[in-house]
Amino acid sequence: MHILVPQFIINKYSAGELSGEFQAVGMFVDISGFTAMTDGLMDHGQHGAEVLAEIMHKVFNPLVRCVYEQTGFLPTLAGDALTALFPFDSSFTDAHLRALAASWCIHQHMQVHKDYPTAYGTFKVSVKMGLSVGEVRWGIVTSADKSRATYYFQGSAIEGCTSAEKQAKAGEIVLDSGFTAQLGGSIKTASVGNYYSLLEVKASLPTSQDIEPYQHETEFITHFFPQVLSKQPYRGEFRQVVSMFISLPTVRTEEQLDIFMQSLFALQDQYGGLLNRLDFGDKGSHLLLFWGAPVTFENDIERALNFILDLQIQTSIPINAGI
Repeated sequence: MHILVPQFIINKYSAGELSGEFQAVGMFVDISGFTAMTDGLMDHGQHGAEVLAEIMHKVFNPLVRCVYEQTGFLPTLAGDALTALFPFDSSFTDAHLRALAASWCIHQHMQVHKDYPTAYGTFKVSVKMGLSVGEVRWGIVTSADKSRATYYFQGSAIEGCTSAEKQAKAGEIVLDSGFTAQLGGSIKTASVGNYYSLLEVKASLPTSQDIEPYQHETEFITHFFPQVLSKQPYRGEFRQVVSMFISLPTVRTEEQLDIFMQSLFALQDQYGGLLNRLDFGDKGSHLLLFWGAPVTFENDIERALNFILDLQIQTSIPINAGI
């Protein structure tokens, strides 16, 4: 069983809770090297894909473990990046130190594991990170018949850590001013504009915690992703896919998003398409969909084009799309 949906979302969804907010430390980890690696391995067919999958597993698994061992969780995971959240209520220091411990764990690991030798050459991987503190708002959007669902996380904690990461160079951890102020003398930093580059950790960091087992509910998982994704064997494969990026520049409220998503869910029933990610925020909303994975049809291009043309007709909300 693959972890496709965060335990946080599964717990809320099973309890009938569809929205909420909390305070958290956000951490964004950008991983460099996969683009060159993919380009180099695509020429080697199926075995190249399997080698790529093996390296990605070796890279991501320790990084994800660093997060969960410090009681954080991953709301989103992209092909070459991950976002982690460390929620807190009144205990600021603990969450801040645990986020710091997770980032330092990742930093130390990647200092040692930079090179990944294969039969087709050695590939280099590096990371850079940003940390921020702020609020997180989350929501789950369901179809009218409750058979489909998607979720989102947004807020200053996520926006802040993404902005901080943009100030970092390879191998660096950059903190925003709010996060830095909370840690005080626990760290040594250097100014990077309005941000701070982490140079040294002076405080004793929290010890690792046992990772709670993933309590998956197959019934709920299939509302978010096709069942075939949950049960497919772990392997790599290169495929021709149709990817579609949809921008909703005017969508700012949950009500607007729900109206749009009802049209999208209905067209998925007709034309397929895997909804990979929903980003919903104060600056508009974005969606990423795929045709050709995990299931391929001969007419995937036709399906995707008819999907977006019908969506343009059926919704009153302005959309921009790239295919």
